[in-house]
Amino acid sequence: MIDERTLNTIADCWVKFRKTQTVRDLDETCRSVICALLLRIAADDLTWRDDPELKDDVEMCTRL
Repeated sequence: MIDERTLNTIADCWVKFRKTQTVRDLDETCRSVICALLLRIAADDLTWRDDPELKDDVEMCTRL
């Protein structure tokens, strides 16, 4: 089970990501968290390639 601190970090990073709209603008911690989420989503659902914004972020996360 994930502890509350970890869940808060994930939630905070998601809020920051939604405000910036790009992975590049996040600090290193949040970039790592959001990239982990986006790469997991991309592995599960190949339709991410049809969304230009998501495609840019997933491709950037793949390079990291």
